[in-house]
Amino acid sequence: MSGAIAPSEEVRRRPDPRWWVTPPGRPSTAALLIGLGIGLVAASDPGVDLRWLGAGLLVCVPLGLAWTGRFVASGVVVVGVYDRRWAIAPALVMAALLIAASGLPVRARFEVDRAEFESYRRTNIGTELPQDWVQLPDPGRIGTFEIDSVIRAGESIVLWTSTPHFGVRSGFAYAIDGPEELGGYGRLGDASLRSLGGGWYAFVHGL
Repeated sequence: MSGAIAPSEEVRRRPDPRWWVTPPGRPSTAALLIGLGIGLVAASDPGVDLRWLGAGLLVCVPLGLAWTGRFVASGVVVVGVYDRRWAIAPALVMAALLIAASGLPVRARFEVDRAEFESYRRTNIGTELPQDWVQLPDPGRIGTFEIDSVIRAGESIVLWTSTPHFGVRSGFAYAIDGPEELGGYGRLGDASLRSLGGGWYAFVHGL
C-alpha cells in the first residue's frame, strides 16, 4: 500500500518519550562546559588551585554520574545501540584534560599578568645584586596571582603563590640565563619547571 510507513520505520522515527534513556541535551552540555571551564581556571595556577578545582568538580561529577546513568539505562551497553551524542561528554572532558596538561592555561594567565611581573622584578632588582638568596617583602598580589613569599639572588627572583594546593607549592621564577641559576636555591633543585619565555618559568615543587 503506497504511502504506508512500515512498523519498523515508524518505531525508528518515533522519539523515545523516556527522557532518562536519551542522551543529555543542550542544558546539560552547557553546564558541563561551565564546569570544565572552572576546571581550566584551576589549571591556570602552576600547582592547580584547589578552590577552583573543587568548584569545577561540584559541577562535573554530578553531571558525569547522571550522564553515565542515562547511558546505562538507555541499553547502549547491553543492546549495542549507538548514538553519537553520547560521545559529547567524554570528548569535552578529554579536550579539557589535554588543554590543562599542555600548560596553556598557566601560560595564558601569565601572559595577561606578564607586564606586572616584569614591573615588580625591575623594581626589586635595583642596583645591588646579592649572590646569596635573600627574602623580599611580601607583595600580596601581582596581577591575578596571590603571592606570599619572594626571594632573590643576583638577577634571579622566585615568587611563591599562596594558592592552596594538594601536596605541592608552586609559583614563578625569573632566571635570564636559564634554570641553572635557580639550582643554588635548594628548594628548587628538584622542582618541575616550565618555560614561559623571556626568562620566566612556572614551577611546581613537592612539599
